[in-house]
Amino acid sequence: MLEQPPVGLASTMPLADSFQRELSAILSYWSTHTLDEEYGGFHGKIDSNNCVIPHAPKGSVLHARILWAFSAAYNATQRVDYLPVATRAFQYLNQFFIDPAYGGVYWTVDYQGQPLDTKKQIYALAFVLYGMAEYHLASGNAQALTLAQELYRTIELHSYDAENGGYLEALARDWTPLKDLRLSAKDANEKKTTNTHLHVLEAYATLYRAWPDALLKQRLVELLNLFADRMIDPATHHLNLFFNEQWVARPDVISYGHDIEAAWLLLQAAELIGEKTLVVRFQQLAVALALAAAEGLAADGG
Repeated sequence: MLEQPPVGLASTMPLADSFQRELSAILSYWSTHTLDEEYGGFHGKIDSNNCVIPHAPKGSVLHARILWAFSAAYNATQRVDYLPVATRAFQYLNQFFIDPAYGGVYWTVDYQGQPLDTKKQIYALAFVLYGMAEYHLASGNAQALTLAQELYRTIELHSYDAENGGYLEALARDWTPLKDLRLSAKDANEKKTTNTHLHVLEAYATLYRAWPDALLKQRLVELLNLFADRMIDPATHHLNLFFNEQWVARPDVISYGHDIEAAWLLLQAAELIGEKTLVVRFQQLAVALALAAAEGLAADGG
């Protein structure tokens, strides 16, 4: 007689299978419809019928997220067809988005890879760093690790606020100040944002997995403490999204998505660096953030 699986395991197996199928379907879509075979990299825009929008700009964050997604999927599944897509993204970022004159990455290039919007959005630098570090873990590519380390040092040199802590949102191509710091028109024009800090943290944590540097660990500790002390509202446990340079909050809207994202990213980073006090603190904050995010659930589960 066959032994029955432990209670609860049988019911979770179909769910795990469905997640695997969904992952495969999503990545198959991107590898099927978005590769730019004429100009390299990935198309900047396609419509709802999967038709390419000609001459659409290409974004650094788009390419960095593709790099990370296919690298992380390879690391999780070892499916050999994922790594070439990640390599394609890595090569395009390296060739067209890295600024050879001033360092960092361009925000956008045109369809042929020529610089278009050359501002240095720290959010974009963090995403490229994130992708490069994950790709190094997937492929062992030494250049990817070197580029990730260079981007980390660039962020520290130009964006790190030694006086008040944290990271400034954006600068011009040559690292001089900008008047408009926003990622998009819907954002507040403030010097510091939770969104950028969250993605700096996840990028630094992934780099730490590949390169456990002492200063990098110190910066991760600083970031975690900033989230606990500055960004998570102690009354509501929602994230405050926008701040001035001195960390005065500029209340705007609640972002339930960032609340739930922070719940696991912050705890994961604390566990990664092995800081027991921070692990205990973020185990508690993770639950509080998740409960706050649950306020945004709709009746259909969305």
